[in-house]
Amino acid sequence: ENAIQAIEQIAQQKNKNITGDYLDMAIAASRLIDPELDEEALRRQIESMADIAREKWASEEAPDRKVQALSKVIFETFGFSVPEASAPVISGEGIFETYALPGVLKGGQGYCEGLSTVYFLIAERGQLPVSITNMPIHTLCQANFNSNETTIYIETLQSGAQRSEFSTKTMNSVTIEGLKSDVYLSPLTKHQFLNLHLNALAYGLIQQPHGPNPLDMSQMVRLANVIEMLDPNRPESLDTVALIHFKAGEIDRARAIINRTIHFAIAYGAPAYIIEHYEEAESEYLG
Repeated sequence: ENAIQAIEQIAQQKNKNITGDYLDMAIAASRLIDPELDEEALRRQIESMADIAREKWASEEAPDRKVQALSKVIFETFGFSVPEASAPVISGEGIFETYALPGVLKGGQGYCEGLSTVYFLIAERGQLPVSITNMPIHTLCQANFNSNETTIYIETLQSGAQRSEFSTKTMNSVTIEGLKSDVYLSPLTKHQFLNLHLNALAYGLIQQPHGPNPLDMSQMVRLANVIEMLDPNRPESLDTVALIHFKAGEIDRARAIINRTIHFAIAYGAPAYIIEHYEEAESEYLG
């Protein structure tokens, strides 16, 4: 209950008025599945890794070399990696271990969101100008050292491989309208960063109801409302919000949200699985 109240309070604040940093947002989300989370130990771990990484990139002058040095520390020295095999992410299995920050730090493995979060937080703590951003069904990092430099896109699923602007903007079928929005390829605000984490955890909880610290359905609906408030235009999270309302029996509310989801999915180039979710929900909950 305290974790739900905390994220509700953050959602009600304007981004500029949020006193916590990005690590605070990740911690607030993680408390949903681990109310006894050792926050100070987690902070010390991030700070320690940032100190080690800073020593490596400090001697480099060129932006791409600094990014390369950071990537080497994260994926070679610390050994973070992508799981070799697992159930499809859409099943919700393994989300707590590979998307939530404590799980990724503990197991050393993650998918795009989990690895990009670790990458971003270490860089931020070390004062390297790296941000975290979204593409359709994907999360990556980007570095921009000054306005005259080309943005460096960092693929954390490929051990920090540096992507060109062209290859990044043409991946995952994102549309021009999607690129013009603040949903894709814009540095995430604290609200959007919290939305990113809550969406993954909510999806895991609704698909795997016997996972850690399961919430009751009324709490899941409150969580869905927070996710929607934090980023009302992101189709991936609206899809989760609609699914929760379907499972709560709030059919009209779910339909209204899924219609918005489909609108943004088509406009921004998000995958068609969102429409499939709607069809599945209609079949399961309406017969």
